[in-house]
Amino acid sequence: MGLLGWLRTLFGTPGPAGGRAAGAIHPKTLEVIPRGSRARWIERLVSKARAEGKNPGLARLKYLLSLNRRRLAHWAFHAGDCYRAVEIPKRNGSTRTLHVPPPPLKFIQRRILKRILGRVDLAPCVKGFRRGYSIRGNAWPHVGKDVVLNLDLRDFFPTITAARVFGMFKSLGLDKPTADVLTRLTTCQGRLPQGAPTSPAISNIICRKLDRRLEGLARSAGAAYTRYADDLTFSGPAGIQSILPLVRRIIGEEGFAVAPEKLRVTRRCRRQQVTGLVVNEKVAVPRQERRRLRAIVHNCVRDGIGSQSRGDPIFLLRLIGRIEFLRMIDRERGEALLAELAQARP
Repeated sequence: MGLLGWLRTLFGTPGPAGGRAAGAIHPKTLEVIPRGSRARWIERLVSKARAEGKNPGLARLKYLLSLNRRRLAHWAFHAGDCYRAVEIPKRNGSTRTLHVPPPPLKFIQRRILKRILGRVDLAPCVKGFRRGYSIRGNAWPHVGKDVVLNLDLRDFFPTITAARVFGMFKSLGLDKPTADVLTRLTTCQGRLPQGAPTSPAISNIICRKLDRRLEGLARSAGAAYTRYADDLTFSGPAGIQSILPLVRRIIGEEGFAVAPEKLRVTRRCRRQQVTGLVVNEKVAVPRQERRRLRAIVHNCVRDGIGSQSRGDPIFLLRLIGRIEFLRMIDRERGEALLAELAQARP
């Protein structure tokens, strides 16, 4: 089907004769219509679209994204071909491929994130890509436990197909044409792209059932469960590793797979880490990182910042960022290092 035929299918689809019109957003899931005069304005647009035999859900979507029909159709039809692949290095020496959308599409995706995806409720065990949540909050439930069990989901974003994204939008009460347009605007080559601003929120919504099942399993074993993106953590009394076969089965049934090389079972006599933070007695930055930062700051004060930058033009910004991270976890140590760094000469 060409672009013209596809547009006729989308914007010329009449709603049903009775009941809730096709495209109406379910009132119990997405309260996206503003109150007051704007609400009356969009309802007039929807009523006009319905009277003209057009899809009212897409009329509402155009308003939410502040796009006219031509721009919405253009990006929905061509979005998947506009991404730019970027390779970034990983700690283990390999590379991670990001698919970065062009600025106009990224602007649209941010509106989708703010006005639709960001309004969906998630379970408290989901700690990543949410306002008010952080890796510190992800680590806190696992402090002082006998055993910490860490798992990673393999190829997390590429595992999520466009069909699953379409189903997710449908589960939010959207009709098929509207869900189809939103799927086209947020996927790349039939997959969820790692690099789009909407992908983390979409993955969180798709994992709601997975989180619900794993949290219930953890509760039945007297353990705690959290998820930060593709990092899953269980912690509890000795012997909780016995739930691992059930965890693997649930993850497989929900369409994901465990990365076996990243599976770790750590007892209290060893250093227990959750998303890079130590949790044996309290949430803390690893000792090696603290010592490394202290040594770098000391050398900057003694020999000047240039002696440590090694030609890196943004060395100071990187260093301040690492110290700010330490300050987020340990305010006293972080502020002491920042005060010492302020005495360093260029």
